[in-house]
Amino acid sequence: RLKTFTYPNSLGLFYSVMTEYLGFGAYDGEYMVMGLAPYGKRNPEILEIMSKFFEIGDGDYRVDLLLRNPVFFDQAIEEVDRWLHARRERSESAPITEKQKDIAWALQHMLEETVLRLVARNHEATGSKNLCLAGGVALNCKMNKRLVESEFVENIFVQPASGDDGLAIGTAQVSHRKRGVLPRERLDHVYFGPGYTNDEIRERLEKFKLHYETLSDSELIEKTARLLADDKLVGWFQGRMEFGPRALGNRSILASPMKPEMKDLVNDIVKRRDGWRPFAPVVMEEKASEYFVNAFPSPFMTITFDVRPEARAKIPAVTHVDGTARIQTVNARQNRRYYDLLAEFERLTGCAVLLNTSFNLKGEPIVNTPEDAIVDFFRSGLDVLAIGNFLLHKG
Repeated sequence: RLKTFTYPNSLGLFYSVMTEYLGFGAYDGEYMVMGLAPYGKRNPEILEIMSKFFEIGDGDYRVDLLLRNPVFFDQAIEEVDRWLHARRERSESAPITEKQKDIAWALQHMLEETVLRLVARNHEATGSKNLCLAGGVALNCKMNKRLVESEFVENIFVQPASGDDGLAIGTAQVSHRKRGVLPRERLDHVYFGPGYTNDEIRERLEKFKLHYETLSDSELIEKTARLLADDKLVGWFQGRMEFGPRALGNRSILASPMKPEMKDLVNDIVKRRDGWRPFAPVVMEEKASEYFVNAFPSPFMTITFDVRPEARAKIPAVTHVDGTARIQTVNARQNRRYYDLLAEFERLTGCAVLLNTSFNLKGEPIVNTPEDAIVDFFRSGLDVLAIGNFLLHKG
């Protein structure tokens, strides 16, 4: 152990205070601030003011005492506003000002600079360029991109369930270690949740008296890929649910990434969220480098990559305003059905990428059961539901 920062001297707490200040809700809206940051710009005045709350040292940092005590969270917000005068109401209809965008930029910049210095100091002490990250801040994929591009990191692993849910993994490892066993298997996928057989799914479909097609594996792939190529929005409910916060191809909403309006369509009639928030691409692992700069296997959507300039016009619906994308790579070993769907979509369109977002409506958890998927299908603007080996259409 080289260094310990004791709570509440916390990077995550500082980011959460500023997230609340910007009106997105602490402990829930941090990813929105990360997505907003590229819309802002460097503002020296804002950076100077925020340094009053957060000091960056050489391999060290300090959160101002007022921000360090969660008991005084409201007072911390008031203190920030006393200096910045830009607090945003916690309301969907509240506009976002240019100053608030600049605050988001400054917050993201300060986080990246701090963690980069910590990693540099650890590299200096150990000589190692292997980096493992966990904890809620590790889900900041923009920060992870900065680390990957630095001279201090050659190999990186980000625990895919880096929030509180990941404590289950640590607890299991502690228990194993007490028994003299410490598994060292590479985590290649996170499909550890509940799964349902076709018989169980059919039982639910019959219960709701729904009309559906029963398809073979190959028919399901061919028909779904054709629908996606025709710009249909597809709910994709397959296999065992993902562990962690990301939908990685078993509880997903899928769409073609090839037209810019698809992003707005998914936002407007399915996700019902702010239009500036980006969607992520899933790409066949062996084709990733054709679309993304310096791409490597990244199966958990924990790192962003630059979209190649020549590919941006091909996949505009998943290219963020700053020219990046938070990618998921997939191979046949990890998720055969998902991979085969991508391969068929590529055969039809020449594009080995799909838009992938979590199968849920705004403010609700990702669907877990067939009942959840069926209800959300009919409550949303989805065109098709591919659930097990069954296909449902509306109308």
